[in-house]
Amino acid sequence: MSILGELGAFAAGASIRSQNMALRDIQRRHFLDALAATIAGHATGEANALAGVLAGRPLGRRVAEARLSEVDDIHCASCVTPSAVAVPAALIAIEREPDADPARLADALWVGTETMTRLGAAIDGARILYRGIWPTYFCAPVGVAATFGRLIGLDAEEMTNALAISLYLTSGAVSRRDRGRAPRWLLIALAAEQGAHAARAARAGFGGDPGLLDSPDWLANTRGIALDAARLAEGLGETCIYGELSLKPFCSAKQAIAATDAVRDLLADGLDPSAVESVEIRVPPPYAAMISRQAVPGDRTSTLVSAAYQIALAVLRPDAMYDVGRTDMPFDEEIAALAGRIAVRGDESPELMVHFPARFPAKVAIAAAGRSHERCVVDATGDPGRPLDDAALRSKTARILDNLRHGEDAETLFEMAGQALTDTVAARSLSSALARISGRAADGGRVREA
Repeated sequence: MSILGELGAFAAGASIRSQNMALRDIQRRHFLDALAATIAGHATGEANALAGVLAGRPLGRRVAEARLSEVDDIHCASCVTPSAVAVPAALIAIEREPDADPARLADALWVGTETMTRLGAAIDGARILYRGIWPTYFCAPVGVAATFGRLIGLDAEEMTNALAISLYLTSGAVSRRDRGRAPRWLLIALAAEQGAHAARAARAGFGGDPGLLDSPDWLANTRGIALDAARLAEGLGETCIYGELSLKPFCSAKQAIAATDAVRDLLADGLDPSAVESVEIRVPPPYAAMISRQAVPGDRTSTLVSAAYQIALAVLRPDAMYDVGRTDMPFDEEIAALAGRIAVRGDESPELMVHFPARFPAKVAIAAAGRSHERCVVDATGDPGRPLDDAALRSKTARILDNLRHGEDAETLFEMAGQALTDTVAARSLSSALARISGRAADGGRVREA
């Protein structure tokens, strides 16, 4: 059987009920986390700007909202953020497609997540990201095709065709030099919509080449991307990707979280923040340049990727780390002074590189009162080795929604998320409830204008 044939059979027939309860419980947390990310992202200026452009495209819009929130989950080894794609796609399918079966929701989320992350790892997503290829954008059509296709009942042959068609629609190419409003959230939205179209086309009898990935030549020739095909089907259905995913503990680019954790750990050990003279952050070179950016007032993205700014917030304004909209982020002299004493360096030493890309580690050295204080963090908060349990996830969700003045919705989300993965009626009601909460969050939150 071809690789796409194996993936198609898996996506059409695999059940997460074959996995142990601990992994199914992790799936529930990631499901909830993606719901909260969608609501939070809906209340940002970027989402408001996308509203008109994506009129009539609710799937793409919700995917963009979940992803741009920067509180969504991530699979470090592939650098794919799967739940921000799979969860909105699944809920839109249930709401809009008459043939969608909500009883398949948990299975659809698993096969979509598994397919995306396997493809992302096979193209070495954690490294090609810094070449200008965004792994989540590249994998989104395939992940949505698998998720959407499972819910509308594609058989193995139809699913294989859907995956092949979705591969024709992949791009992944982005630039950091875009003029005007950067289009990356528009691109991820359109990529997700294409995956749904691929699933519908396969159901209508359209086909693709099932041997597309049996050789690395097709991706190399058409996309300039090397493919490790063995990673696509190895252990397929026997292992479950949920145990490898990370949850973010606050709003941030994942690459900056380990460094932030290291500083917070040192402060918790008694380091006086007022005595800090300088901070040096060492990380694997692939992402050093990314997180060494300085935050710029009015540039939301810069406040999320700048390790210096994120650390300054953690030390001086910790509540601001949960403000997804970031319209009123502090840029006072105290913040600027601390951020200005923080430097990021690329470090190829085995101490760090042995963990990359499965983790995004950081080693921090703080000079304070004539002494050096060091901490190396490999498993950041939210990583599989340092997971967020239900209590921590409830706290994160409530703090994020509190910034939108809708903290009471956190408990509602927990109840709905727990029921929707096992109850058909609950699954059907969840999508409309999510839209209602999102609407109230946008109306009541601090972000109203693009």
